[in-house]
Amino acid sequence: MTLRDNLSIALSAVSHVQKLMIVGAQNKITDVFSSFGMSLICVAAGRAAGDIAVPKEPGDGNLVMPVIIRSTAAKATELGCGNCGEQAAIAFEFLKSKSVRPLDYMVFKEPGDHAFVLIGRSAESRPHDYKTWGPEAVVCDPWDGKAFAASDVPLKMLKQGRYGFDSWYRLD
Repeated sequence: MTLRDNLSIALSAVSHVQKLMIVGAQNKITDVFSSFGMSLICVAAGRAAGDIAVPKEPGDGNLVMPVIIRSTAAKATELGCGNCGEQAAIAFEFLKSKSVRPLDYMVFKEPGDHAFVLIGRSAESRPHDYKTWGPEAVVCDPWDGKAFAASDVPLKMLKQGRYGFDSWYRLD
């Protein structure tokens, strides 16, 4: 797919997630205020339910990552709330259902704390280096309400992409 195609589908994923987030994120002040604090309770309650075990390291549990992403997306959709990880999971499942490939569920490495979806990352690229992701690669960040070309990471990504990245799960 072209950069334009990937941007278009990424924007539709962002829109899809935003429509489902009727309560919102626990860590976005605008969502906390607009939900009268319910997003704080909702996300905490959803995570406390205990049926999702997130791996400690990116490579851990790659066999269970599809199940974790799917169950995280389902729970966040049902509750209408979630932070970046939940929102990225919803976007990932949406894009997967549209047969978008390749698709990566991405996270900032420590000390960062952010998840997003990456569309169209080149197979030869290094997940930790956005400069290698390729000319068609697009960041889909529903928590931040953005979709943009990978080349724009320093300008448009949360914290300007200063932290390293890693792919926790890739779907080719």
